[in-house]
Amino acid sequence: MRFRASRILIGAASLASALLLAASGQVRAEESNSCFTGDGSIKEVLDACEAYINSGSTDNDRLIKAHSIRAMGLSATGDFDGAVSEMDTAINIDATKPNNYFMRAAAYAAKKDYDKAITDLDKAIEMDAKHGDFFLLRGIVYRRKGQPTDGNADLSLAQKLEPGIFDKIRKLGVE
Repeated sequence: MRFRASRILIGAASLASALLLAASGQVRAEESNSCFTGDGSIKEVLDACEAYINSGSTDNDRLIKAHSIRAMGLSATGDFDGAVSEMDTAINIDATKPNNYFMRAAAYAAKKDYDKAITDLDKAIEMDAKHGDFFLLRGIVYRRKGQPTDGNADLSLAQKLEPGIFDKIRKLGVE
């Protein structure tokens, strides 16, 4: 059950990250770094992101993306503390991006630190209440925490904001 819950949380975070990055125009077709293309194994992508982070770049959007991708990779390998740390760094770079809080919340939720996950999701929603993914994850977290009424309310709102959101999650192979 823990693996299934982690897959749901990682799937929700991955979906939201991909949607938000694409919508913001941060994906660059000419990028050849495997950190940004996803080419290679998880280790190769993690290493490429670390190399980019250590390169001295001053492009905060790219640095945040590199930390976010590392967080997803670390989550996929079960290193949720590492994922939280990556997102802490991303938030320190720019605390105005709601997706950073969302990504960190997903890692906290996978660690079963539900209160911190909810705090981060509240912050993300306060900054941008138009993303069904934020409500989807908060609904899942509330339900895992034993608060089904709050969870169901958020899941309903997620579906209202993004009809078909549950179909997107199922297509990722997450149930």
